Amino acid sequence: MEEQKPILKKKKIVVFIASIFILLVGVLVWQFIIKDKGSDELELTGDDAILFGSEPSAFYGLGETANLGVLEINADDAREEFYSPLELDENYKRIVKNYFAVQVKVFNPAQQGTENILVGLVDEYGNIYKPDHSVSMYVPDLKDFGKNRSIFPRIIQEGYLFFTGVDENAKEVQLVFALESTGEKIAFKINK
Repeated sequence: MEEQKPILKKKKIVVFIASIFILLVGVLVWQFIIKDKGSDELELTGDDAILFGSEPSAFYGLGETANLGVLEINADDAREEFYSPLELDENYKRIVKNYFAVQVKVFNPAQQGTENILVGLVDEYGNIYKPDHSVSMYVPDLKDFGKNRSIFPRIIQEGYLFFTGVDENAKEVQLVFALESTGEKIAFKINK
């Protein structure tokens, strides 16, 4: 019986050391694999990588005409205002949200060849925003640019691009346009 006590003590020590080893391996796996995968989700992919992955080749101001491939792009009017969507708060009052809108005109002077463009907004803090077409339902005075990003030959497409959730503390934003085919991009710098 006394011979079993040392064997039980050895088994307890082995189990204790094995538990510590498994815990240590678990922590290392979390630190280097699972935690790193979480940061990979923040990497830009697809259209976002084209739009926001690198610096634009040229910067323009409001009222200037930018050339992107064969396209001629104008951004004229920028405004930050509020709208009331069909949402209620906990007191059953209409929620008021802000939007940032830029009036743009895109012209494809080519005789043939459709150009597909990508559009986004980035602020000075690195926050990125995609157009929100639902705002145009609540702001009937401003014509929406539309969801179609294919600019056909000899066509002018114009209207406002709406962005929601833009950081109120941002002083400057960049309206970024990119060609889907080549990845070439330009930006309009806009002071809010």
